[in-house]
Amino acid sequence: MALQMNTTITLIYTNDMVKYDENFKLNFPTVKESIVQTININNAYYMIDKIEGSKEELTIVLNMYKDSSKSWLIKVDTYKFIPSVANDSPDFIRQGYNHLKSLDEFSNAIDILEDGQVA
Repeated sequence: MALQMNTTITLIYTNDMVKYDENFKLNFPTVKESIVQTININNAYYMIDKIEGSKEELTIVLNMYKDSSKSWLIKVDTYKFIPSVANDSPDFIRQGYNHLKSLDEFSNAIDILEDGQVA
């Protein structure tokens, strides 16, 4: 299982020479300390890589890929949730995806089933 949605991310490039070296700043005054770039990714692919913890709290490690080929890892984030351990509860991975979809940032995400998975 995975999630897919269009997303925008902000990249910040920091030039440590400008940031920490006064001499560099004096000699190259037009070089910026940082550059901010926003990119749009159509159909970004989000997949839980790992879940760890206990019945009190689980941590999700979520990989964001450029697309479903998973050939370009864009970023890795972590999220926490309290799982249900009731007998009729979905497995922890499915609970993890359900938790993610309950968050505002994933409100437009759609479920993607991988080969061999059923809804």
